[in-house]
Amino acid sequence: MYKLGAFMLSLLGQQGLAAAQAPADNIAKPLLVPSDYERALTIGAQYNQLTVNMPDVPFWLAEGEAFVYRRTTQGKHQFMQVDAATGGKQPAFDHTRLAAALARASLENYKADNLPFDRFELADDARMITFNIDNTRWTCDLVSYGCTANAMHPDVHQQMGYDPTPPAENDPENTSISPDGKWLAYTTKYNIFLRSEDGLQDIPLTWDGSEGNYYAFSTLRWSPDSRHLAAYRIRPGHKRQIHYIESSPTTSFNLGSVPK
Repeated sequence: MYKLGAFMLSLLGQQGLAAAQAPADNIAKPLLVPSDYERALTIGAQYNQLTVNMPDVPFWLAEGEAFVYRRTTQGKHQFMQVDAATGGKQPAFDHTRLAAALARASLENYKADNLPFDRFELADDARMITFNIDNTRWTCDLVSYGCTANAMHPDVHQQMGYDPTPPAENDPENTSISPDGKWLAYTTKYNIFLRSEDGLQDIPLTWDGSEGNYYAFSTLRWSPDSRHLAAYRIRPGHKRQIHYIESSPTTSFNLGSVPK
């Protein structure tokens, strides 16, 4: 009986010691507030400001003879154009003049070393540049440096969310110009159409597009000789959402019964 009592006392002592040590690893931490999340979300931008010559993903220009990438310059950005045949590179356009032209047309303050877009398209022998800012499609003349704006339907951007699937765009005014400047490709009624430069011809290229199986305007690509046009037909998947219910509760310990 004495041995059994001693064993029980020893066991209780070990359990008490473990219980006494456990709270050290479960000390209540202060609750997170919105500013903590905001600070965490800006860490990437803070580190990006320290990088130099860090390239973004490159993209080809319509003619297929050169590609462009955006590189960092101590927290700012510059577009560089590379000749695929020779490897020579130079600024893709006059950043200072384009920023000034965009500022005049939009009444916003844009900087040459931090333009508000990361991709663009060139047309008319590289004399015209088009890009998107929020819900606006901008076209700027790289000779006279004048800019015009066309509003885009806000649903185009709202559909994107976190899903990279190209959305359906049914806007006849949002066009992709052929390299020779003679044709304008666009999507409407979920299909691809061609419009002649003079507007006298409007030709459907596809008939089988639908809301659940559409041709995406953002995927349109011209061949360098303007004789061919490629595009993706998109069949979106079902939206899947995971709902956040509750985080793991904090474990607490009662030390009132711990042997002294």
